[in-house]
Amino acid sequence: MKILIALEGKLNQGPNIGTKNLFEELNKKNNRTENDHISLVDTTKFRSIISTILQLNKFDVFHFYSESPGAAFFFLLFKMLGKKTVYTVHGNFFVESKDKRWPINFLWIPTHLFVIKNVNAVIFPTRYLQTQINHYVEITKKPKLMNQHVIPNGINIEAYPEKLINEKLKKLPQIQKGNTPLNILSVTSFVFTLKTQGVDLLIQVNDILKKKGINTELRIGGIGPKLDAYKKKYQTEKVKFLGYCDNNRENEWADVFIHLSFLDNLPFVILNAGGIGIPTIASDVGGISEIYGSSPNKIIWGLTLNNPEIIAQHILDLIQNHKLYSDVSQQQYQNIKNNFNIEKTSHQLWNLYLNL
Repeated sequence: MKILIALEGKLNQGPNIGTKNLFEELNKKNNRTENDHISLVDTTKFRSIISTILQLNKFDVFHFYSESPGAAFFFLLFKMLGKKTVYTVHGNFFVESKDKRWPINFLWIPTHLFVIKNVNAVIFPTRYLQTQINHYVEITKKPKLMNQHVIPNGINIEAYPEKLINEKLKKLPQIQKGNTPLNILSVTSFVFTLKTQGVDLLIQVNDILKKKGINTELRIGGIGPKLDAYKKKYQTEKVKFLGYCDNNRENEWADVFIHLSFLDNLPFVILNAGGIGIPTIASDVGGISEIYGSSPNKIIWGLTLNNPEIIAQHILDLIQNHKLYSDVSQQQYQNIKNNFNIEKTSHQLWNLYLNL
């Protein structure tokens, strides 16, 4: 089985981080013979596109996550050649179309519907997104989607970082007294309004914590067209907008990771933070609850209503209770290791490829 996986731009940005991890894991496990081969094509680079076209006959399956013209080109090319295609839906394109500029907003929904109706398999990272998309398909009176699969995003999981978390625990008494800053990290998208509204909410939470005597330092990572407006509105010495950032470095800096949004599917950023033991708190919207509720023990600590007082109290509970901080760190880490491990994800995908 020879697989071609599409990515869109730099390997260390956005969904491409997941694509890179998936490619490396599939390569490690399944690239053992001449008959099994996994390749990448950057659908935004002309040289990569031309190089792949010259080798097109050797591929059996095209799996794409990106929404670039290059990805659309390969999808149509594979269909014309009678080869298999797989598409992973990242977000609710019915809602996201509202934030796109004309004429893209006009084409966004019909283009996505055409793709998911004509690929050999559709993958959803969450049951929530699968339900949402199928609901919209039904009300548009389109034929039902066939060959659907729910395969969560996966990340590389290292050993639990006891040394790092112990350092965080030692800081808690000084944070409670206001002598040491509480390092709060958030990483989001500055593309969609329903996501950037979570930043407004986070600023409110930060103000409440300061009024309660907590000395905070807030870092907000992420890129998109709305970033400059948010920097102008909120940036101070203690509130910094990072733009594109190194997730690992920033997560190690953070004492708590906060992800607030009014629209989300299954954010990699929550997995990345929890996957190195940093306690996470996130909005109970969209597919986020499927991260926290995936274990048999239903680890739901960390889910919150989008109410600034409730979120602030969640943070205070965490930093004022040494045992709670430690337990949340370990339980969230174990939950992600068990349920969102790239090894598990790649195994599910490889079985899907084999059974197309």
